[in-house]
Amino acid sequence: MQYQVKRGDSIVAIVTPTGPQSQRIMGEDLLTLDIEVSQPIDFQIDDEIEYEGSVYTLLMALPPVDKESSRKHSYRCVFKGPPYQLDKVAYMNYDAENAMTIGDFTLMGNAETFIDLLIANANRDQSGWTKGVIDVTEYKNLPFNGVKCLPVLGTIASTFNIEWWIEGKTIHMTKRGVVQDLTFEYGQGKGLETISRIETNDIKLVTRLYAYGSERNIPADYKGFSKRLKLPGSSPYIQANTDLYGVVEETVFFEEVYPRRLGIITSMIDKFSFIDSAIDFNVNEQLLPGISAKVIFQTGQLAGYTFELAANGGFTNATKTFKIITNKDEKALELPSDLLHPAIGDQYILIDINMPASYITAAENELQAKAQEYLDKRKVPPAAYSVVCDPLDFKRRNIVIQLGNYVRFKEPALGLDANIRIIGFTRDVQNKFKYTLELAQNDVIATYLQQAVEREIQTSELKLVGKSTNLAYNNALQAKATAEGVKEITDYLGVTIDEAAGIVASGTLLVGSGAINNAGITGVTDAGNQSVRFFAGAEYVNKDLAIWRVLDDGQMFASRVKLGYGASDGELLPAGWDITPNGIISDPKYGITENFALIRGSSLNKEFSFGTELIPISGGGQYSLVGRIVNKRAETDPLFPKTNIALHVEASGADNNTALNVIGDVIMNGQKTISGAFEYRQGDQRYEFIVVNGSIVDQNYIGPV
Repeated sequence: MQYQVKRGDSIVAIVTPTGPQSQRIMGEDLLTLDIEVSQPIDFQIDDEIEYEGSVYTLLMALPPVDKESSRKHSYRCVFKGPPYQLDKVAYMNYDAENAMTIGDFTLMGNAETFIDLLIANANRDQSGWTKGVIDVTEYKNLPFNGVKCLPVLGTIASTFNIEWWIEGKTIHMTKRGVVQDLTFEYGQGKGLETISRIETNDIKLVTRLYAYGSERNIPADYKGFSKRLKLPGSSPYIQANTDLYGVVEETVFFEEVYPRRLGIITSMIDKFSFIDSAIDFNVNEQLLPGISAKVIFQTGQLAGYTFELAANGGFTNATKTFKIITNKDEKALELPSDLLHPAIGDQYILIDINMPASYITAAENELQAKAQEYLDKRKVPPAAYSVVCDPLDFKRRNIVIQLGNYVRFKEPALGLDANIRIIGFTRDVQNKFKYTLELAQNDVIATYLQQAVEREIQTSELKLVGKSTNLAYNNALQAKATAEGVKEITDYLGVTIDEAAGIVASGTLLVGSGAINNAGITGVTDAGNQSVRFFAGAEYVNKDLAIWRVLDDGQMFASRVKLGYGASDGELLPAGWDITPNGIISDPKYGITENFALIRGSSLNKEFSFGTELIPISGGGQYSLVGRIVNKRAETDPLFPKTNIALHVEASGADNNTALNVIGDVIMNGQKTISGAFEYRQGDQRYEFIVVNGSIVDQNYIGPV
């Protein structure tokens, strides 16, 4: 299948690439294409190619190229999907003149607040970005420091426990996926050719969870003088499946959970004073000794800012009136002001008070629900599966995979018969029905996006040993982010350097370009002797699907292998054998040796060869032999003392079967003739023709097949 490489409205080239489309939930969306052409292509940044309705772009790096001859140029192009356009845009906030120029800021908002700002940034130099379905979430205060819009999507998703996905240029922030009416299992006509269970580091098994909330608004005498919110009842933990998997403990602090009331301003008196007519308790009766009660605005012009209540008249219970004082932490401007102040409808939360018992009970119940949700995702061992799909069955059923959907997955040997989620896939660009799927039961997904968040926010924690160039520094940041993103893949992730011996030791070494790692060496044993040790052409999280990989037991997988590289008289020679998915191709000039290429048994008595060999013809002259099949085994092997068959040709199973079609003369024993015995079959019986000088002189019955 051919594709157009376009630059704007112009067609740069028409190519027939090989390679996969790869997509993952909240992660990669790539076309990794190998393109071979006779004439070079002047690829440029922002060149585009369309695949299955989506536009993929060559971003921020030109493709590597190998010139293998004057008529053969090979490119490895990584075209990136729409999400990567956001990695070109800085996430900035508005300044005093309403221009987006502030890169270091803190913002209070819900998921929609942060997405609105992201879309405004994306449309500064690009266009067409819009907001799709955004889940309603609570308000949170998030810091940003020199980050780009793509990793911000991951920050929002992880902060509010939702998923992002992009449709064209429409950004959604909600979990997608429905149960498709599809059943996959191993076997012909059932959808799957192979099934592999793979280790996932996205989530760890937990059977006993100690859960705590925040220290905010907790009474001094709360539950044995605990400074943190606890679960309801007397038990400090919840548990599940300890009878099946034993006790596997974890402690989690849910800092966003504490006794609180989300108040709403119902009327304004002045910029310092407002009324909340619905408040159901007297704030003055809940004050802590020596501590000022405070208001944190959740929405409005003052969202994210904290204000103390006035020492005198901070709250008037009779009128439900609050009075705040000037924010003491803000140095750049005075708040509240005539321009920036509370307004009717603004939401707020009170902190540094003793909340009434009913709010403590509500907070404990909230903590219980969050803890149970956390445990439910971890109470069984995490499982993920890589399955190679049957392209003929997919084509017959016209199956199109939708990322995030659920399909019924049956495998009795693994005890599986359940709806399981598609979290990633690769698809052959030359056969849209040729899929490899990544399926997961657990609903926690480690992604490139999470790695990018780690890289953008935590790079200050990275310590480099010795001298480094900018390139080495950037590669180190990426390797660290990837290692942390896949979360505790091994205890051997530390790097040790023995300068005296010249040894650098590490559990995993990754290299790449920009935000993507695309090759590596790893000592992580996650599949026994089938664990990948070397890989290229995929990120670490997809190393088991890399187009080139070497396993622990020595197996090597490659989509293409070239053999026979060398040099002669200063000329770089092309590969003698080019092993591709379409067959083994020998260069027209050079094979494994210049004039001849062969496959030969160790005894030298059996040989298949092709190339150039001049054979004399009796009576003078010679001909060029391009192929040879030799069997001399009976000369040395006592098990075969009577008969050698060098060529056996058979055709069967069709209405008309032709085993051998000869165009041109046949030379036997150096003479141009046809002589010999030729066997054929009729039904289940065997016969032979006796041919002399091209004429049939006899026909014999041999016997049954």
